[in-house]
Amino acid sequence: VDAQVGTLRFTNTVTLTGGTLNAAAGAAVSLSGGATLPAGGSVTVSGAGTVALAGGTFQLPVSGTFTAGSADGATLQ
Repeated sequence: VDAQVGTLRFTNTVTLTGGTLNAAAGAAVSLSGGATLPAGGSVTVSGAGTVALAGGTFQLPVSGTFTAGSADGATLQ
């Protein structure tokens, strides 16, 4: 998922099977309905913008990988 301008908003629960949540400077990815990362999944938050997990439940399995933050200033709320 790549938000370049504005806010990319997901209002229902999202199942993230892997990949990157990227938000450019001044942009945002909003998972307001919550998110689930299945076992074995791998998700990275990147970019200078904001990835918000407000208003829902974020479920991480024991065997999944979630990486947040980077040299370019990614913000996870």
